[in-house]
Amino acid sequence: MTRLRLPARAVFVALLVATLVSFLTPADDLADPGVDDKVMHALTFCVLTLSGALAGVGWRPLLAGLAAYAVGTEVLQHLLPIGRHGDPLDALADLVGVGVGLLVVAGVGALSRRAPSAAPAPPRARRPR
Repeated sequence: MTRLRLPARAVFVALLVATLVSFLTPADDLADPGVDDKVMHALTFCVLTLSGALAGVGWRPLLAGLAAYAVGTEVLQHLLPIGRHGDPLDALADLVGVGVGLLVVAGVGALSRRAPSAAPAPPRARRPR
């Protein structure tokens, strides 16, 4: 495991816990973020996706896990007596955020594969004629 991987996993888990607390906080205790609710959902899940990718989670389990998390938190908001309601459009905004995050990860990966390596290639030996 690289030195970055362990802190990245800790950050990913911390973000999951923080968002779960936020999503399941009673409505009376919520502060207005000053941003459109759907935009906030998409940004939150984009950050979760980027964090999960940095933590080394593969794109398929990341997509499946965050999709289940998005739907699960909306269902819990509907079922729990916290004065909140589940909104399918919130879950959709979450999935848009995951999609954007995965596109960013794929784009960065493609760029890093195309970038020239830091060390120049050794010169080729010439054959005598």
